Amino acid sequence: MKNLDRLPPFRVLLVEDDRIVRVTVRDALAEAGYKVYECADGSTALKLMESESLDLLLTDIRLPGTDGITLFRRLRHLQPSSVAVLMTAYGEVNDAVSVMREGAHDYITKPFEIDALILRIERIRQELDFKKKAELSLACGEEPRRLGTSLWESPPTWVLKMPPKFISSHPNLDDR
Repeated sequence: MKNLDRLPPFRVLLVEDDRIVRVTVRDALAEAGYKVYECADGSTALKLMESESLDLLLTDIRLPGTDGITLFRRLRHLQPSSVAVLMTAYGEVNDAVSVMREGAHDYITKPFEIDALILRIERIRQELDFKKKAELSLACGEEPRRLGTSLWESPPTWVLKMPPKFISSHPNLDDR
């Protein structure tokens, strides 16, 4: 596969007004190999979202300036392929669930174990990397390639489950 195994570093925007939480999460993410941008308030984060390409927005819901829900909604508009994970206190779970119905990827309640957060983000990274590689493979016209025993890189699994009539009539897909 032509350079598809080399994707750019996974870029995370961390927005948290509590300095101790922000620094702890930032350091853990950086140690795990992520490129981390950090902001203490929503207004600064909004400016950064407009200038930097991101993979993940990790934001507290309650922030000074622009809140995390507004950041998520703006991210969907600015960078539709990016995903959001909201951090919330127990009393704000209804807000997080509501935003998930709008398309947020996940939420995590505070206090949380840093290892659990890193694991969630790693799963998101793997999912997004898989999608990017599949899209690039299809765009390059490459044939499906088996990974291990059960995963396909391209075309995506949903293509493999489509009726043959649709696949043969789709301009980017040939008969398989």
